[in-house]
Amino acid sequence: MVARVLLLDGANGTRLEELGYAHHPYDRACLDAPDLVEQVHREYVLAGADAIETNTFSANCFRLDGDNPVPLISAAAAVARRAVAGSECYVLGAIGPCGKPIEPVGSITREAAKANFLDVARALQEGGVDGFLLETFIDLCELELAVEAVREVSDKPVFAAKAYIEDGELLAEGFPARCTERMASWGVDALGANCVVGPQRMLDLVRSMGEETELPI
Repeated sequence: MVARVLLLDGANGTRLEELGYAHHPYDRACLDAPDLVEQVHREYVLAGADAIETNTFSANCFRLDGDNPVPLISAAAAVARRAVAGSECYVLGAIGPCGKPIEPVGSITREAAKANFLDVARALQEGGVDGFLLETFIDLCELELAVEAVREVSDKPVFAAKAYIEDGELLAEGFPARCTERMASWGVDALGANCVVGPQRMLDLVRSMGEETELPI
């Protein structure tokens, strides 16, 4: 049974842009403007967040055009840890999808995707995160690969969130419930849904998920 609701932070990218950082992906700010990233993190800590995410959603070799993501991830973890120093706020290592479809739809092999997630997870683990948040994954197979990779390098909590782009009819036919059942079988610590849909549809998704699992959502 969950003791209480945990309040996470808000968006990093849009806030960084509001503060004048307009380069993409926003993750590069961890190297280009670390003080700005730390400011954003601190704003969320001061606002009462129980956990913040590292600014690493797009930090993988595919989204970074082949660049090694490890130095960026190491910097991101260090910035986040500085931002929560002296507080009881947790740091969650944010991991997003590859950014391009994996096989059989796309050209990225499962092996290449898994190797990428291993590098990302290992760098976050070494950076001292308290857990992992895998978010905005549309492809369940890709999300499962990411979970497997994290579990190979860490025993810290793992939160897994799917992005639902399916139409209302498919959602009404129980698709979220089937996804929830499958995701819960991976041994993650919490499940979620994020991005794409608005608050009313999200409420429906959360209700559907809650009927299929006792895990925190």
